[in-house]
Amino acid sequence: MNRFVLLASLLISTVSLAAAKTSISLCVGDWDGYSTADLKGGAYIELMNTVFGEQYDLKWARYSFVRCQSDFKAGKFDVLVGENKSDSSLKGSAQFDAAYLIAVYSQKKYPKWDESKHLGSGTFSWIRGYGFEKLVPGAKSFTEVNSLNQALRQLLAGRFDIYLDDDIDEINKAMSSPEFKGKGLKVTETKVKEVMVLIFKDMPEAKNLIKLSDAKINSMRKDGRIKSIFEKYELTYIE
Repeated sequence: MNRFVLLASLLISTVSLAAAKTSISLCVGDWDGYSTADLKGGAYIELMNTVFGEQYDLKWARYSFVRCQSDFKAGKFDVLVGENKSDSSLKGSAQFDAAYLIAVYSQKKYPKWDESKHLGSGTFSWIRGYGFEKLVPGAKSFTEVNSLNQALRQLLAGRFDIYLDDDIDEINKAMSSPEFKGKGLKVTETKVKEVMVLIFKDMPEAKNLIKLSDAKINSMRKDGRIKSIFEKYELTYIE
């Protein structure tokens, strides 16, 4: 009887501890490999589950990044995952991902690529909401598109000079498709580095979340766990 009471007490205590976890809501872009539609996998989801899961109950949402940004600004989420240039004072300092911007252009337009010259002028395009004009000062004339394939079609039609993206894996996949292969499009990695950090809602728990995530992300970078997560999903990882 005493053992039964003890086991019951332990069970109740365990359930109480689990119930005591604070819930936080996170939004991530609908990027293949980085987040899955069922919200159970992808490099970003797995990474953030590891960072926060021990202390918090995570509530995930996955939308277009434009919607994530809009809903986050409206206060609907506590954490925005995938931001690269926010001026918010409530952002982490730990880099959990990085990429060098990729330029796609017509070889007829630029027979010889000159980054300092071509990124300083011309017309540009990128996915809606990515805000690369903050990373490339010369990109003053730009068009935002809804998808990579749409951008490549418009690039072939001469609607703009250069398409910029940060996902080399998706670009390589698209460029190998029959629609774009052999059409005179060239791909080059620029020297413009994009660094991903977490952005947090202005709330009492924000400072604790920043402190926890900075420490955990830095530790996972040092011991190679972040790189391993990216490799698991066959994604390119850049320090």
